[in-house]
Amino acid sequence: MQLLKNKNPQIIHCSLKSIVNSFLSIVLLLSLYGCSTIMPTSEEDIALINKAKQAKFIVLDVYHHDCESCRYIEPVFKKVQEYYSNNSKVVFLKYDLSNSFAALKSRNTAKELGLDDIYKSQRYSGIVLLINNSNKAIIESFVAEYSYDKYIESINRKLNGP
Repeated sequence: MQLLKNKNPQIIHCSLKSIVNSFLSIVLLLSLYGCSTIMPTSEEDIALINKAKQAKFIVLDVYHHDCESCRYIEPVFKKVQEYYSNNSKVVFLKYDLSNSFAALKSRNTAKELGLDDIYKSQRYSGIVLLINNSNKAIIESFVAEYSYDKYIESINRKLNGP
């Protein structure tokens, strides 16, 4: 403790921050290479995964808290999600790139749903994907789309189509 008294608090804060960032990086790397049991899954996550496994379509919001487009998409996405809240054929997921733990949690969900490749291919936020759950194919991509009507129209077209 005497050692810390003589140190600059900013240096200590930076050191702790770098230790935490290193730890988060290690956790993320381990998860990418098959160690998916590092982060426990909550009951809410398990329920969402089970619902997603039964759904016909997955609507995936690729999100980052510093993304300006994401801030505009978020309220629209929530409104669309509410519109389909009683429809078991559509499930809404968020791939959160905001930090290592959020990304790890999202990747664990992706792994459970067989969406690993889609998640790994997403490098940018501000994108919403409509995914066919049976073949895990991206049906439609929305880049920085803020129109509630476009989302509803597209999802309904897929739900009512062949």
